[in-house]
Amino acid sequence: MKKFVFLLLLSLFAFNANATNTDSVDVVQYIVSFLKKHAPCRDLNPSQRDKTEVVNALFVQTVVGFSKFDEAEKSRLRTKAFLLLYDNASFEYEDSPDLDRMHTRRSLCFMTISLLSDNWRYLTFVEYAMIEASRTRSFSRSKRVLLVHLTEYLLMHHFNYPAASINEVCKKMRDFFIARKNRYCDDGDSYFYGNFADAFSILLQKLSCE
Repeated sequence: MKKFVFLLLLSLFAFNANATNTDSVDVVQYIVSFLKKHAPCRDLNPSQRDKTEVVNALFVQTVVGFSKFDEAEKSRLRTKAFLLLYDNASFEYEDSPDLDRMHTRRSLCFMTISLLSDNWRYLTFVEYAMIEASRTRSFSRSKRVLLVHLTEYLLMHHFNYPAASINEVCKKMRDFFIARKNRYCDDGDSYFYGNFADAFSILLQKLSCE
C-alpha cells in the first residue's frame, strides 16, 4: 500500500511538472509570435522601405530561431546586425523625418543582438535598445518600449532566471502599459492604442503577472 501511495504521488508530481513546463513553452511561443508580428516597423517611404525591411527580416529570423542557433550561426547573425547598426548610425537633426526611422531601426538591431547574446551580455543590448526606443516619436514610443521589455522577459525565460526576477519585469510591463493606455488620448499615442493595445492586454493575461 505504501508503495502504491508513493508511486501515485510520484506520478502526480511528474504530471504537474510536465504541465508547468508545457505552460512555460506555450507562453514563450506566444511571446515569439507576438514579437514576430508587432516588432517589425512599417516604412511608408518607398526610398527607405528596402533598408527597413532588411532590419525587420533579420529580427524576425532571430526571434524565431534564437533558441536553436549554434554559436557559429549566432556569430554570423550578430555580425550582420552590427553592420546594419552601423548603416543606421547616421546623425539626423531633431526635425528630420528620418530621425524616428533611425531610432526605430537601431532599437530593432539592438533587440536582435540581445537575442543572439549570452547570459552575461544580453542585458547590455536590451538597455541600448531601450535607449533608442525611448527616443522615438511620441506616437510610437510606448509600443517600442513595451517591445523591448518583452524581449527582456523572453530572454530571462530563456536563461532560466528565478521566477521572482521574471515577475518583476512582467509587473514593470504591466504597470507601464496601464499608465500609457490611460494617457494615450493626451499624448496622441495612436500607434499604441487599438490593435496593439488589445493584443498586449491578452498577452499580459497569459503572462499572469503577480
